[in-house]
Amino acid sequence: MADATATSRGKNWLAPVLAIGCGALALLCYVLTLSPGIYPGQSAALLAVCTGVEPLVAPVHPLWMPIASWVGGLPFLSLPMRYNLFSALCGALAVALLCRLTIFAVRQTIENEGISERHAQRASLLAGLAAALTMAFSVAFWSASTRLQYQSFDLLLLLAVVCLPALFVRTGHLFWMLLFAFCYGV
Repeated sequence: MADATATSRGKNWLAPVLAIGCGALALLCYVLTLSPGIYPGQSAALLAVCTGVEPLVAPVHPLWMPIASWVGGLPFLSLPMRYNLFSALCGALAVALLCRLTIFAVRQTIENEGISERHAQRASLLAGLAAALTMAFSVAFWSASTRLQYQSFDLLLLLAVVCLPALFVRTGHLFWMLLFAFCYGV
């Protein structure tokens, strides 16, 4: 049993590396297929509101809007490229978080099932890879991650909040559950 624990500690680096790799692959693909300008429809309407061309009629996405407006004020690239790159970054981070969370959830689920350490490790890594790549290259998520959209940001926030109970399970610190309850309530 001590050898299995030592082996699992030695291979713990695989999960974060796989998650970072999936996020980096998604970011690369999103950047290579990034919309070069203002995309018609909702993206154009959001750009007009973020830049102040159109008035904000009702408070929509109270966290996304200030961050997107700040991104619009950065001094590099064109305005549409900055906004589209922001969506790509949010999408890539969401892909990495989904990979990591899936690996953790599958590992926790099968840990006490009597499955060998090696098989549990492989199953959790394959599940994380499948989940991340499926989301990253789905048409709807790809579209939201390559132009100014708030959906990739929303999913990133959701996954970040879901990480909090996972941190509680891993560490046992009540702080993570209290922070989860606060964020969920907000």
